[in-house]
Amino acid sequence: MSEAVAVMEWKRTTILPRLYWKLARAFCDQLPCPRIRAFRLGYGYIDDSGATPQIQTIPDDLADIPAVFFAGTPESAASDGRALFSCVVPEGAVAVPTRCSMLGLYDQDDELVAVAQFLPAWINPDEANTYRPFIDFPTEG
Repeated sequence: MSEAVAVMEWKRTTILPRLYWKLARAFCDQLPCPRIRAFRLGYGYIDDSGATPQIQTIPDDLADIPAVFFAGTPESAASDGRALFSCVVPEGAVAVPTRCSMLGLYDQDDELVAVAQFLPAWINPDEANTYRPFIDFPTEG
């Protein structure tokens, strides 16, 4: 008899329903097409009460990521059915080592539309950090 093996989830990405709704309204010429204009880093939705931290589910109506400690403007590129966002935290952006577990992408209306969650990491004052979240647009059915 084989044993069940627990798989540790290291990261999770979520596109929030508001992005789909904005896209639907843009398709119907009721709104402009959403554009990613900002990112924010924070800490939350982690259960670290046990020996191993666990990523928690975010609500569909999450308006902002918790404990924001850095905000910036991502660089972006589209290629091969994917929108890639380069989110840079420059050296010296934080005064002390800071825990991070979430990155939020915000549109031109400053609304959170996508979230990348990951196990806690440290942002240190003496190094630059780059996160590269992406959104896939599948072309196969």
